[in-house]
Amino acid sequence: MKHDTLPVQIGHNLHKGIVGFPDRKHGGYSVLIVWLKKECKSGDDFAVSDIYKINDHIHFCDIESLETTIDVLNRLLREWKGEEK
Repeated sequence: MKHDTLPVQIGHNLHKGIVGFPDRKHGGYSVLIVWLKKECKSGDDFAVSDIYKINDHIHFCDIESLETTIDVLNRLLREWKGEEK
């Protein structure tokens, strides 16, 4: 499998962070998955200066696309938690 076909991975101490913000350039909102210079525990705050590079950029053009993404992630979370019981 080529490197460019690998999925974006989150977790397993990969020194990654997630940041969301209003995207003034494109409108809507964006979420960046970033590589960090240091290890941070899940939920820890980090500074812009802690970012090494951007791994991926997800742009939401409208509320409906954001809501759909949140619904899918919430469904996955419920299923995953159900498997752990």
